[in-house]
Amino acid sequence: SEAGTEDEGFYLATFRDITERKQSEDTLRRSEEHFRRLIENATDVITTISADGIIHYLSPSARRILGYEVEELIDASLFDYIHTDDYPHVIASLTEILRHPSQEILLEFRFRKKDGTWIVLQSSGANLLHEPTIGGIVLNSRDITEQKSAERAVIETENRFRDLFEASPDAIFVEDYKGTVLDVNPAACSLHRMQREEIVGRNVEDLVPPSQRGNVAVNFDELLNTDQSKIFESYSYTREGLVIPVEIRASHIEYAGQNALLFHVRDMNERKQSE
Repeated sequence: SEAGTEDEGFYLATFRDITERKQSEDTLRRSEEHFRRLIENATDVITTISADGIIHYLSPSARRILGYEVEELIDASLFDYIHTDDYPHVIASLTEILRHPSQEILLEFRFRKKDGTWIVLQSSGANLLHEPTIGGIVLNSRDITEQKSAERAVIETENRFRDLFEASPDAIFVEDYKGTVLDVNPAACSLHRMQREEIVGRNVEDLVPPSQRGNVAVNFDELLNTDQSKIFESYSYTREGLVIPVEIRASHIEYAGQNALLFHVRDMNERKQSE
């Protein structure tokens, strides 16, 4: 401020040091720019919705991931783009977070892109309706479509394997690298005249005649020392003590997340008799 008189011919000026204020403003500006760039280049879509699902904010990444311009979705209902089959669990999750604001939610739902295709989004949500600067439910969503497709492919492969496994006329055994039986099919149960629960958990040496256990140990060691398949002849041992000649095809597989051996065992009794 300044003051003075024309008669005296001088002015009085006061000065205030605003260095700290300017530094604070500059720090705030840089911080805001930093977070703006982070949001603009995020791989996830950040969305703020009202309690009834109206979209109030959408990060720029929506254009890249969803195909929409941000302005197209602002003030629209999130439910206009969610697959109707996913409504129940999405509504249940949002209801839960409204009842318990301190909790966070994690949900998956299908979202219709601008080109009409559906993607699967996984969203984590936090209730920030009480925060004046946000005033909404914040959803952080990522596209997990490829991941879900891969999971479905694994399940389909496992189901096909299970169908073939159960229907195979040959006895099939899955064993770990110690020779413990992890799984068997119905044909294996018929071969040994045992129930599945009687075989699973046994060591393979219990399923061959005592006189052949040394040969089994040798064949097993050879399998563990190579990644190649192996075909050999051996003998199976039934509950009643019958000895059945068999042909075995062995190979390495992954089973339930661990390395294992797969044995296809064919009853050769009739062929041996004819010979």
